[in-house]
Order: sequence, then structure tokens, then C-alpha cells
Amino acid sequence: MKSRIASTTALMVTLVVCLTPPAASLPTRLKMTTTTTMREETTPSTKAEGVIMNGTMVRIGFSEEAWVYCRAQVPTDHHLHHYQVKWVTATGKMVSPWSRHNAGPQVYTLGGGPHIPHSYLVFDPFVPSHASHYSCILVFNGTPVHQSTIRVDQS
Repeated sequence: MKSRIASTTALMVTLVVCLTPPAASLPTRLKMTTTTTMREETTPSTKAEGVIMNGTMVRIGFSEEAWVYCRAQVPTDHHLHHYQVKWVTATGKMVSPWSRHNAGPQVYTLGGGPHIPHSYLVFDPFVPSHASHYSCILVFNGTPVHQSTIRVDQS
């Protein structure tokens, strides 16, 4: 059996890519492990959180293009497809995903969709009106379960 095993510590999950043979010919021990770990969660992990990798405050220069990164930190026994990361402004308004139709200075998100428990908050470019608090919300099956906040100021 040819396989590649890669560990992604940023998402705290182990990815196994089997090139050949099909799953029916996998060893029994591997089949049992897969069955055990593939249970469906109905409640979020108490250890799951959205972590803003830039800290709690960042300063961005006028007219610079910059981003803030948030990722889900979820125990390895939970499926990532239950989690999403979303960004909201200080007023609670959801930050919209990137759109090529928006003109002028804007704040938007990249990532954060289903099966992608991480997201970038992008300032393109940064202007003084963008200075504010922004929150990264970790969502489990549509329900917010954790929030991290960062203050973004102009340098």
C-alpha cells in the first residue's frame, strides 16, 4: 500500500492520503481506527477556539495592504467540517468575503467557508476609517462557540 502521511499542526489534524489500493483492502486495524474517529459530533469541543495569530493589537500604515489571520484550534478527535471562522466588526456587522465588484479601499475576508476553519481579514489598502476592533468568531454547526478580538490601529 502506498500512502503519504502529512501532519498539519496549524489545524491540529493528521491528513492521510491513500493513493492505492481502495479502502476495501485496507488492514482491519486501520479500518477500525477510521470508523472510531469518524463519529459525528453534536456538541462543540470545550477546547475549540478561534485564535488570532497576530495577537490582540496590530498597527498598519496608511495605504498599506495588510491582513490579520485567525484559525480554528480544534482537538484532533473533532471533525473540522463542523467548524467555520467568521469576522465581525465592532458593531457586530459580518465582514463580507472578497468581491471583484467592490471598488476603493475595502476590508474583506478570504477563507472561512465550510471545511476551511481559518480566515484572513484583509485591508486593501488600509485607511484611517478601517481602524477599529474586529472579532474572529469560531462557529460550530452555525452556532458561535468562541470569540477572539483584535484592535487594528493606524501606525
